[in-house]
Amino acid sequence: MAIFKCEGKKHFSHSETLSYKYVKHDWMEKIEDNKLLSAISIPGTHQSNKYLKTSTPMFQAWGLHNQLDAGIRFFEMHVSSDSIKYIKTGSVQETETLIYVLKTLLTFLVKQKKEMVLLRVTPDEGAVAQVTNELSRPKWPLWRDKEIPTIGQVRGKIVLIQSSTLQLGLPVHIKELDANMDTKETQMRQNIKSASEECDHELRLTYTGAKGESEEPLEIAKTLNKQVDDYLLDLKGGANRPHCVGIIAMDFPGPKVIQTIIDFNGKLGEGSQIVGDMGSNEDVALPDSSSSGEQQDKSHSTGGEHQSESGEHHASQEESAKHQSESGEHHASQEESAKHQSESGEHHASRDESAKHQSESGEHHASGHESAKHLSESGEHHVSGHESAKHDSESGEHHASQEESAKHHSESGEHHASGHESAKHHSESGEHHASQEESAKHQSESGEHHASQEESAKHQSESGEHHASQEESAKHHSESGEHHASQEESAKHHSESGEHHASGNESAKHQSESGEHHASRDESQSSDDKHHTQDDQHDKDATSTISRKKFIIKKVHCHKVHARPRPSPLLY
Repeated sequence: MAIFKCEGKKHFSHSETLSYKYVKHDWMEKIEDNKLLSAISIPGTHQSNKYLKTSTPMFQAWGLHNQLDAGIRFFEMHVSSDSIKYIKTGSVQETETLIYVLKTLLTFLVKQKKEMVLLRVTPDEGAVAQVTNELSRPKWPLWRDKEIPTIGQVRGKIVLIQSSTLQLGLPVHIKELDANMDTKETQMRQNIKSASEECDHELRLTYTGAKGESEEPLEIAKTLNKQVDDYLLDLKGGANRPHCVGIIAMDFPGPKVIQTIIDFNGKLGEGSQIVGDMGSNEDVALPDSSSSGEQQDKSHSTGGEHQSESGEHHASQEESAKHQSESGEHHASQEESAKHQSESGEHHASRDESAKHQSESGEHHASGHESAKHLSESGEHHVSGHESAKHDSESGEHHASQEESAKHHSESGEHHASGHESAKHHSESGEHHASQEESAKHQSESGEHHASQEESAKHQSESGEHHASQEESAKHHSESGEHHASQEESAKHHSESGEHHASGNESAKHQSESGEHHASRDESQSSDDKHHTQDDQHDKDATSTISRKKFIIKKVHCHKVHARPRPSPLLY
């Protein structure tokens, strides 16, 4: 990890830390892609991997990470057959050292894709074959060709520079300084001047550090780095300012001289200083690591899909449910009204007003606060209560409505349940739709069954459809007979065809060969036919009506309806 601390501008650096003011991660970004690599002025380090105090002599104060952060883009390392002491764990094999350097450089390039790095490796004779084999492996994103590339060709890559023992990469023309301190500055000026004249078409490398073992690299750098910076500033301000100065490799370079070299690239360095650590020192996935793929977000859906052999069932929340079918449509609404229409008869019930009873064989009325149970082979069974009732039938459909009214509409007998708003029922053979506040799903072989949750019940029958409404009115239709139950009294009626109705405060269960079971909640009682009366006058009116009139109920035979199967919804 890079360590930053504030410090003044220097030509050399003997501290392990790097001020945040001098971090230069992306100074190559604005260089044109078609510009030759040799025509770029590049700051570098001499003996780049000898930066620990255990190294003798020591040529650098910064580690590889800080060198990269400071803007250094040329690195040099010597690989021996023994070991190199440049990491804190001590001596390691040369192959591990080389791989460590490669990984460090590539970690930076993975994050800074517009940058590139030059690497010159000088292996000892005993390590040449091993180093050559490692650097030739295709997993490493290296430039190994001898032709000078453009900057666009090598962004994000390590460009190998040839050495005396390694022939992979670009050939380079090298200028070094001799050990005479009195002539070092003169030699440095001549070498940089020569490089500036040839760098347009030839890769030039100028060493400005110590050469002999007798020299102290830090002491030389304190003087020579300042001289390098002064000379470069003179070239920039002169009438014959060169376009490039090639690669300048230094010992203990400071941020001041590094910036001066970068600024030779058409002032590209100005404004490129980045405040803060951009995290180049954090490890990322490298080519030799297990490859990682991009993850795609998975989409989630919260809706339900319903499929049925005879139809599809849909439920809508809080508003309405609309159901359509080839054999019929059923609609339920609440709190408004109940409408019942039938070819064989129409039955209307008004709330708390009157009860009408019609039957050829007899009609039975039962009212009570507790229960009425009715069983019949041809009749219909209805169950209402506080909790639930489920009714299944082969040919019929049953609807239950909440809190207000029921609407019934059918050719052979359709029953409609009304809920919160309004119910319209249209059907040829009978379909049932129920809406509620959340959803209903219904599936049937011959029809579609829709139930409304929390408030409604499902009703189905062979001979007819039965609907029950809560708290207000009940309307009842029957082919062979109709059964009506009114509250506040109690009666149990049995007829030849036998129709039994059960209502109660808790639960009723009805079973029949052709019958159906209906349920509704919230303190309501509904059966095949339930009628409510307020006073004795209503009963008298109903009784007189029965005595004065004879009604012939045409028996309508319901037939099994098979809806044409719909194709299954597409799955995405």
